Amino acid sequence: MVKTKLAIGASFIILLCGAFGLSEFLARKTVDPAGFAIGAPFSLLTQTGQPADERIFTGTQTALFFGFTHCPDICPTTLSELTLWRDEIGADAGDLQIIFVTVDPVRDTPDILASYLGFFGEDLIGLTGSEADVAKMISDWGIYRKAVNSASGGLSYDHTASIFLLNSQGRLAGTISHQESDEIAVAKLRNLVAAAK
Repeated sequence: MVKTKLAIGASFIILLCGAFGLSEFLARKTVDPAGFAIGAPFSLLTQTGQPADERIFTGTQTALFFGFTHCPDICPTTLSELTLWRDEIGADAGDLQIIFVTVDPVRDTPDILASYLGFFGEDLIGLTGSEADVAKMISDWGIYRKAVNSASGGLSYDHTASIFLLNSQGRLAGTISHQESDEIAVAKLRNLVAAAK
């Protein structure tokens, strides 16, 4: 019995090390400049009330994250980390935009998004719109979203927590998974902006 538990434990550690090694390899690997097509045309609004469509992803590299302003932990943590990681890139940070798309458009109006994103930086872009328009984008991007009742009785959402990395053509060049190490996340962002040079 003890030997079985030890074998299972050892196998888990080996798998964990292998997964870490693969992620590290992908972080160091040069980003494919061509990327992969993802999503579909959409029509939303920025936090300033300006129309935005898929062209917002072209012309510069993008770190894209889906979330909501009432999120108690993952969303604010991810946005804080993203701004810190971008700062760590240094001189090339200006070539990377951070875009936050709400999964809760009923509550996340442009004004609410503007106030919320202001805590993380002046240049972050927020996208919202009608429930139908946001739902279409969420579906087209394969984002998981499920409304749940929070412990306090309010509305919350379970949702995809990965960051999508887009090249300057708006094509998928990689992802940063939830709880990825800072070192690997920064390496992936640095590779993303370097691939455009």
